[in-house]
Amino acid sequence: MAMNMNHALYRRRRLANAWGMATSMLAMALGLSVLLWILVVLFTNGFAALDWNILTKDTPAPGTDGGGLRNAIVGSLLIVGLSVLGGDTGGDLGRHLPHRIRRSEQNGRTHAFCD
Repeated sequence: MAMNMNHALYRRRRLANAWGMATSMLAMALGLSVLLWILVVLFTNGFAALDWNILTKDTPAPGTDGGGLRNAIVGSLLIVGLSVLGGDTGGDLGRHLPHRIRRSEQNGRTHAFCD
């Protein structure tokens, strides 16, 4: 059974596809150029301000000069560490607890073999 192909519809869909691909590539290029510009400005202006005081001193009170980001860095590390610890423990419980519950069931041996 042969299919009748509507050439006008096919051409219109190909043009719409080409237009969509071109505009999406243009948007991607624009977004990447803005991100590259941000990175260039960050690296050129940011390295001049980077020293050990920024990493090792606490954030000062408002209105005082100097200070650093130690408490922010330590707080971020604590949040990430506790999240990993909680997520890993929860994942282990989610993996092993059903095995313990199903141990008394008929398919407990099959489940224990697959686990």
